[in-house]
Amino acid sequence: MAPSSSLISKLKVQLKLSIARLRMVQQKDEAVSKQQRRAMAQLLETGKIESAKIRVENIIRSDITTELHEILELYCELLLARTGLMETAVCDPGLEEAVKSLIYAAPRTEIKELQQVRALLCEKYGKEFALQAMENGDEKVSEKVLKKLSVTPPAQELVNGYLEEIARTYGVDWPKRPKEELGQPPEFVDDDDDENPSGGQAQRNLEAPLVADGRADEEREELSKSHST
Repeated sequence: MAPSSSLISKLKVQLKLSIARLRMVQQKDEAVSKQQRRAMAQLLETGKIESAKIRVENIIRSDITTELHEILELYCELLLARTGLMETAVCDPGLEEAVKSLIYAAPRTEIKELQQVRALLCEKYGKEFALQAMENGDEKVSEKVLKKLSVTPPAQELVNGYLEEIARTYGVDWPKRPKEELGQPPEFVDDDDDENPSGGQAQRNLEAPLVADGRADEEREELSKSHST
């Protein structure tokens, strides 16, 4: 049985509210993330590396959540633009991923408006359809959504990558690198003589004959002693 026009009207309203809420939450999360990044830079600058590595996981999780919200926002916009395809009782194949991804993800977010969208979609397509979406029985839920909702701790490479990017953004030397890698010239002793461009080499050339003359004097002295005896 085709859904009533009132249900579609309610769905449109909730989709618009969800889009507005998702955008607002994303802006708020981005502002908080910038503050957290500044705090991470200060920890790196003061050498509190282990503390930074632990706390940066919150930033990573926040970024993943923001990416999830962006995906769900696009799905809401898609359904809003194609409500004409939702007049039938059977879900249109072109909308199935969006519908099932929203049903699956909504309870795992803190967006109340999405809960209303989910309830209306479940009412529209029936309990069996909703159960299949919640369990992802036919694997129609977006793979990206599934990954964003994963609770797996971030890999150490990702943690270090975040910290290095934060350090570059805020001009912090981390990880510590030799001066040569930072573009500073290595320390060296300048033995050149401004008045004599070859002064350094000339000095070395002068030293050699002096040493040779000293050895010759010693040899002559030894020979004199032997003759006198």
